[in-house]
This record gives sequence, structure tokens and C-alpha cells, in this order.
Amino acid sequence: NTTNTLETEMRLKRHPRRYIARLWNNLNLSIFVLSYMRSIYKIFVALFALSAFGLDAQTEGGQFSLGVRNTTSLFTDAGSPGTGFGGQFRIRMGKRVNTDWFADYITTDLSGLGYRRDGHIGWSVLFYLTKEPLRLKKLSPFVAAGHCFDYTKVYSLTDAKTKDRWSSAVQMGIGSHYNATERFDVTLMAQY
Repeated sequence: NTTNTLETEMRLKRHPRRYIARLWNNLNLSIFVLSYMRSIYKIFVALFALSAFGLDAQTEGGQFSLGVRNTTSLFTDAGSPGTGFGGQFRIRMGKRVNTDWFADYITTDLSGLGYRRDGHIGWSVLFYLTKEPLRLKKLSPFVAAGHCFDYTKVYSLTDAKTKDRWSSAVQMGIGSHYNATERFDVTLMAQY
């Protein structure tokens, strides 16, 4: 898969019109996705504002949490998921609003042709869906939206070449905490 992608990219660079046409198509797709994500962000910002300014009569902001993460990345053409680890901290903004700040290191096998290393940092705002979130021995479901930056480096095992790039993405997802004690929770979250 990776070899085919690299060969296609090299062929396109030899034919500037095709290369520009593909870049243009990718740009149009990116503009569509960004406009769609802007709509989602507007809704999420409205929910956050309603929660932060009026609906949260009992503010419980300022709580700080520190933790570790296991990460699985399913968004790859390699045919196998990337796995990694990282750390995070949370700063609670109100009774139903929390922030999540994280950094991950992810590795992916590229079908034996090479491997990929990703550094992934970002933040999310969590909006809890229950009126009494973070109760002991209960699930606390939430929706999340945020932003991340990635540094990706791909190593080829066939010709010892590397390629790297920086990227940035908007993300949104759902998840839930399970609060085993006042000082320990387990969170499962899926984001795109």
C-alpha cells in the first residue's frame, strides 16, 4: 500500500497538471470538511456557553486531574492500527464542562514495508450529558470537541528513506468516565 502510494505520488509529480488537479481536489475536500466542522463547533460553543453562563448554578470548576493514556489509531492505510501511549491532564471548568489536554506517541507497522511514528498533542472540551456528572460508581457520558497537532514521520525499510510532515485537525467524539473512587476514573473515548 505504501509503495503504491509513493509511486503514485512520484508519477503525479512528473505530470504537473495531474498533480495540481489532485491537490485541488484535496483542497476542495478539506474546505468541505472545515465548513462542516465549523457548524459542529458553533453548536458545541453554544452548548458550552449555555453551560458556563447560567445553566451551571453550582460551579465545580478548578479541579485538576492527571493521568496516562493508551491510544489506538484506526485512521491509517496500513491495514493495521497504530498503537501508542501518552499522558493527559484535565482542568474542570464547571459542573458539566471539563477540558482535556493530552500528548501521545503512536507507532504503526506499514505492512512490513516500513513504519510510522506520530507525535500527537491537543486539547478537547468535554460537555457532560447528565445533570449530575462524575458521581461515584456511575457512568458520566460526554461529547467532546477539540483540536490537535501531529508530527508524522514515515520510515521505509526497502530504500531507507524517510518522509515527515506536520498536520493539524479538528476533532469531535463521544465518551464516558467511570468514577471508581473520588481520585480514580477510567475513561473510554472515541474521536474523529
